[in-house]
Amino acid sequence: MSEALSAPRPAAADRSHSAGSLAFHLWMIGTVALVLLLTAIGCRLTQVHVSGVGGRIVADIVLVGAFQALPLSWHRKGRFALRDSSLCVLWAALLWTILPFTVDVASRLGRTFPLRDPVLARLDADLGVNIAAVARWSAQHWIGHPLDTAYALLAPLLILAFLVPGLTGRATVVKRLMVANLAAFAIGLPTFIFMPAIGPWYGEHFAPNRAQAACEIAATSVRVPAPYEHKPAGVICFPSFHVMWAIVCAQALASSFRRLRWPAWIVAGLIMVSTMTTGWHYFIDVLGGLVLAGLALATARLLVRDRVFARPAD
Repeated sequence: MSEALSAPRPAAADRSHSAGSLAFHLWMIGTVALVLLLTAIGCRLTQVHVSGVGGRIVADIVLVGAFQALPLSWHRKGRFALRDSSLCVLWAALLWTILPFTVDVASRLGRTFPLRDPVLARLDADLGVNIAAVARWSAQHWIGHPLDTAYALLAPLLILAFLVPGLTGRATVVKRLMVANLAAFAIGLPTFIFMPAIGPWYGEHFAPNRAQAACEIAATSVRVPAPYEHKPAGVICFPSFHVMWAIVCAQALASSFRRLRWPAWIVAGLIMVSTMTTGWHYFIDVLGGLVLAGLALATARLLVRDRVFARPAD
């Protein structure tokens, strides 16, 4: 009772912001629940097995419980934008534990379709691009090593894209990032079902590295009509989620702080180029990733608006 009396009384703008934020978080509760339900049903129907699922559930419960202290602290201080943006980091962490299994389900659903590597390789040839030649050129020039290194920068870029706006009160930015990722999966996975492929090394017949060989094993075993155990190796070829993530993450960082604009876009550009110099993606995959990113960002901007989930001042 005393805490309620001592808490700051929200102004009209803050009440409006709180209403919009409540709508967003209720929407996220429903979205996470729906994704979890569809993933569980999909895994059962397609015989995707997840080892240690009990441990994952316990870890998620601990994560949710431990993380509550931060948004609760911001709420008590009347810092509602910080409260909401930090809650979005929690939603991102929860979805990050679920969405990889939707890729397995999509892979299993698409196993009856033939591999599209010959089609993708032919489209690249029609566009005048040969990934085998690009990878050889990269290996023979000094710029190749920095580009190969840039491919691994996506993971820290993803983390920063959520944490920077999420922990600095850029609520609209992180909400749009959340919605963009969900839209990308909603659009990209059905495309992946009908366009399964392994990668340029398979379609253009050059030697894969160790990680690519592991990816090929995963992409091949997921197509076998037998129970499939989830593997961390990525199996999405077209469209390139590497490219999509690089763009939406750079957009989030650039929208958060002006000084991050050029560094974020330079890193994103290097990551996009590295998908080809490392031999991981066809050029047509990159174009598909660009289109997917554009659709995802447009969807996020359409849904996360002032009168829907966003605060005008954000």
